[in-house]
Amino acid sequence: MWFTIAFILAFFLMEGGAWSAHKYLMHGPLWSWHEDHHKPNGNLFQKNDRFF
Repeated sequence: MWFTIAFILAFFLMEGGAWSAHKYLMHGPLWSWHEDHHKPNGNLFQKNDRFF
């Protein structure tokens, strides 16, 4: 039972952190690295790959 609760809690905390980082960091101060992810140019690598 505790494992299920820990798994669900970890899932939601990690997803919330990823969503927040994407919205507030990548679409904010780190936009210059992230914007080519939204405007693909056909290159194998993008500046956005720095976030791997």
